[in-house]
Amino acid sequence: RRFTGPTLHNRRFVVVNNNSCRNDFCFRWVVLGQLLSGLPGYGAASASLADPSKAKRPEHWAYVRPNRPTAPEVKTASWGRSDIDRFILARLEKTGLSPNREADRYTLIRRLSLDLIGLPPSLDEVDAFVADRGPDAYERLVDRLLASPHFGERFALAWLDQARYADTSGYHFDGFRQMHLWRDWVISAFNRNQPFDQFTIEQLAGDHARPEDRHRLSPECDDHR
Repeated sequence: RRFTGPTLHNRRFVVVNNNSCRNDFCFRWVVLGQLLSGLPGYGAASASLADPSKAKRPEHWAYVRPNRPTAPEVKTASWGRSDIDRFILARLEKTGLSPNREADRYTLIRRLSLDLIGLPPSLDEVDAFVADRGPDAYERLVDRLLASPHFGERFALAWLDQARYADTSGYHFDGFRQMHLWRDWVISAFNRNQPFDQFTIEQLAGDHARPEDRHRLSPECDDHR
């Protein structure tokens, strides 16, 4: 007896519900022949049913050396300021769309402020940016927002959410807490532009740090491994 299972990459696979088929070959057929053949890079999976250990598996993206792609050709070459814009324009042209007109300065500073620090700009900041006609006005605005302590608060939110951070334990048990020390350390790491590898090491193995490095660590790091 069999029934149709869910789809994967627009391919529907069959789930076998039969005790007599619960053997090694049936397992290989279902897992390699149907499921994995629908995934990118597993085109040769069905040929490896006899020996699953020889199935070609794609290398994990984290270990693949990045290569700079060539910017695509576009019809409106004058549009855009970098190669990244050419990729965007090529996709728009492929679908028959045109870029929107450039945002005005009021919109730019509002977007940038909300994206980088999570707060809207003040009226004085808006007026100063609109009046600044220097060629590097936008770049200087980016630098100012990146230097704001609110930048770390804004970008630490996603990391704190992943770690299920909370200032309190919950409804019933809420005794003495020191979680804010780890929160402040994460915010500080973003504001210091700490390299990600060091950021990860200090969280996973902060309790094994060298004595001369421990002054930079939060005592709560080890509690969030």
